[in-house]
Amino acid sequence: MGSSISQCSTSDLDLESMESIDVNRISLSHKVVSLVPDFNSHDVDINTITAVFVAKLIEEAEKKHRSSEYGKYLKLLQRATQLGSACAAAKLGVVYSRGLDSTISPDYASAAAYYFLSLKLITLIPNTSWDITLLLDVVIGLTDLYRSKLDSRYDEDIINHGVKLMRLIDDRLQDLYFIRILNYKDVQQRRAIRIHINFCIALTAMAAGEVFESAMSFQECLVVGECGFAPADKLVESAQTNINILESSLPRIPPICVQCEYAPKNLKDIWKLVVCPQCKDVGCCGKDCLENHMSTKCVGSK
Repeated sequence: MGSSISQCSTSDLDLESMESIDVNRISLSHKVVSLVPDFNSHDVDINTITAVFVAKLIEEAEKKHRSSEYGKYLKLLQRATQLGSACAAAKLGVVYSRGLDSTISPDYASAAAYYFLSLKLITLIPNTSWDITLLLDVVIGLTDLYRSKLDSRYDEDIINHGVKLMRLIDDRLQDLYFIRILNYKDVQQRRAIRIHINFCIALTAMAAGEVFESAMSFQECLVVGECGFAPADKLVESAQTNINILESSLPRIPPICVQCEYAPKNLKDIWKLVVCPQCKDVGCCGKDCLENHMSTKCVGSK
């Protein structure tokens, strides 16, 4: 990913062409202004100038896409991403997730990397200026990767890195001031984003055998509830199904050592608990705890 970005050229649209841009004709929508601001610049106009330039880059990129000039399309998006556009990074995530004609085959690791970059750029923007629709698009793309494209056996580092980023986003989505300034549509989209994030976290924990963390994240999907966005609402239904599966996979004893109170979180370790042959409804983490339990607390010792 790094080499292709570093080699990109703006010959199709260089800085000198800014003089010919009619600023009034460029629509600075939230999706275009999903741009990391330059807080250190003393030039008060630099963020506006950069936003206009990025808007033009994305506009030109879409023209190249429509005319099937895919190489130029990618270079323009890469240039916009270099300038801090979360929108451009997300578009590249879509490209690598789905592939692009015969120019690019699907590359799920690269798709995840661009989606993660989009999330990182979004975290550098004050959450009151976030484009909620863009953020929803990104987590929908990541959900698809986490459900069927990435493999925990080979992509564990990628998956875990994404979980850290999504947790950060989820925390900021729960900022009370941020919630208060949202309109109804944004509130519902915020709920959809939280469902997608928690579903991805739950899948990751489930694959690692961390049954309780997985169940808690699936449960959070249920707590958020249906929000009117079909992909998220389907995940709510799937979350309930997965909770039922997790519950059926647990042994019929409390998942804690009755003697020393060791509480394994991994499903594999839970199944290692030794059931007391006399009580039959409690377990111990090993032979020593079982012997101590049977000599002191066990119903059969009385």
